[in-house]
Amino acid sequence: MNKLSRLETILTNNQLVGGGYLVLHKENDQFTIASHYERGLANRETGQALSLETIFRIASVSKMVVALAMMSFVEKKKVTIDSDIGDILGYRVRNPHFPHHPITIKMLMTQTSSLTDGYSDETPTLRGYNGVNGQHFAVKLADLLVPNTGPYYTDCTWDQREPGSTFIYSNFGCGILACLIEKLSNEPFVHYVKKTILDPLQIDASFQATTISRPDLIASLYYAKPQTGFVLARSQADFIKAVYPLFTLGDNFRGPAGGMFISLRGLARIAELFLNRGVVQGKRLFQTETIDLMLAKHWQGANDEYYAKGLQIRFLPFERLLKGHTGSAYGLSSLLFFNEETQTALCFASNGGYFYPAALGLNQVQEQLIRAYYEEFVQKKL
Repeated sequence: MNKLSRLETILTNNQLVGGGYLVLHKENDQFTIASHYERGLANRETGQALSLETIFRIASVSKMVVALAMMSFVEKKKVTIDSDIGDILGYRVRNPHFPHHPITIKMLMTQTSSLTDGYSDETPTLRGYNGVNGQHFAVKLADLLVPNTGPYYTDCTWDQREPGSTFIYSNFGCGILACLIEKLSNEPFVHYVKKTILDPLQIDASFQATTISRPDLIASLYYAKPQTGFVLARSQADFIKAVYPLFTLGDNFRGPAGGMFISLRGLARIAELFLNRGVVQGKRLFQTETIDLMLAKHWQGANDEYYAKGLQIRFLPFERLLKGHTGSAYGLSSLLFFNEETQTALCFASNGGYFYPAALGLNQVQEQLIRAYYEEFVQKKL
């Protein structure tokens, strides 16, 4: 029996329903898989094993792809990252505490717009983003953004600090980016991103489970309970049934922040797109300058948890920077990080496990995997 590698041992030593990682590297001018390992189940109820082809609802790693879709319009010179989002949406958008300060695309992508998600997820209300997120009835974006006396607006939507000054993690901001994409493309976000980003990458991925060609590969997700063990959070069937209806263009803000379905192989293609400056499998999808703009530092933090950000790209403060994003929702944990100098990347997803807070704003499995990847595949290549 072969000895487990350091990364494999991390997955084995932690209690997971299922999990897998993939390390991508560049060899002889080609991106190939340097290492991968999968263990456990994609579906406890059916006994389906987890594999490289398993499709996960990947949570906030989705934000990287939303940003790519937005940048396609920057590349076409339809907008700039400093464009006022109100000019695109067709109505004035301002933080009421700073009525003369425009909210820009860059602010949404660096999460410095002063927007919040409203009340906490646990608060029983239909007001604010968290209040209506998950609901399948129509809500206009303007009714959440523009102060009004209707049933969905809350003053909690806007922070009292100046736009552009402070990092505030907000899923709502990513949903607004999707609405901007709809206004600019004149088609639903889910269709545009699949046509423009995901299909050209030749991966079976989508922001709608019903448009995945192999929905039978979608993993169910599980919460880990201290007393009762793993409990089903979202089944494969739940994801397929729970697709949001398509509302008026510019009002489809629910779902994009964490709703992409993709496999580890698919994540590796996205990593290749960034590492190879817009070229995947010999085909150019984005200009080098567009990717460089996304990967540049646009915000500097005061601590290691959120050290710095590009455009929907998080920086981890190792000596050789790692760039990417993490994800967490319904029991899932995920990440995609890459190092430009060594042309390597780490992709990880688990559909449920006992996860605990660790350094850098990560859970212990994410942190252990990232440190092992960094020491084994980044430091040793320099």
